[in-house]
Amino acid sequence: MQDCMRVPFVLRGEIIDDCTVEYGGRHGQTRFATPDIESVLGRLPLREPSRMADLYSLTIDDIVGYLARLGKALDVRTNTYMQEAFALSCRTSGLSEPILRHYYELIPQSFEPAVVRETAERLVGIDYLEGWVEQPSAVHTGVPTRVRAFGARCVHVIAGNVPMVSVGTVVRNAFTRSDAIIKTPSNDPLTATAIARTMVGMDSEHPLTKHMSVVYWKGGD
Repeated sequence: MQDCMRVPFVLRGEIIDDCTVEYGGRHGQTRFATPDIESVLGRLPLREPSRMADLYSLTIDDIVGYLARLGKALDVRTNTYMQEAFALSCRTSGLSEPILRHYYELIPQSFEPAVVRETAERLVGIDYLEGWVEQPSAVHTGVPTRVRAFGARCVHVIAGNVPMVSVGTVVRNAFTRSDAIIKTPSNDPLTATAIARTMVGMDSEHPLTKHMSVVYWKGGD
């Protein structure tokens, strides 16, 4: 008889562990159970974009500092949630245990300040994340054009090839000051969940915690 692992939802700082709906993992190795997605649909979307204002009380230094603390808390040797994610991934991902262990041991490095700053600078530009940036022009005169990057309300349907997909999603959502609903894959339903549960344990009321939800529903039908 197959074991069935519980995969709770994390909804804007709240852990919902009423796991009543059972699914089969990939490769037929295990099964997992989650809450009923229909029970949270009314609470899942952030209906007013103005409710993202709390994210703009954070500076990039605040965000980098939060992610640095989070990275240290995600050490697979000490974090029970990450250990559960690793154990489940060994059965569902299709990758070998040594390869997966290597990935999980690398996860904290992705949250280090230098890595986060370099990623934010390369993908967006920290100046654009922090304020309005004037765009020089040799052609247009008059009032200068200024550009700023603002966060968005997003649904991330992530792949489960490697756990780093969940990591990248969390980091990018943080430094862009976005509100994310992460739909986890059946071959890795626990990594993003483990990260989100760790965030709740750190500070359930922090804006970055409150603007991330992690849920699963069956796709592909």
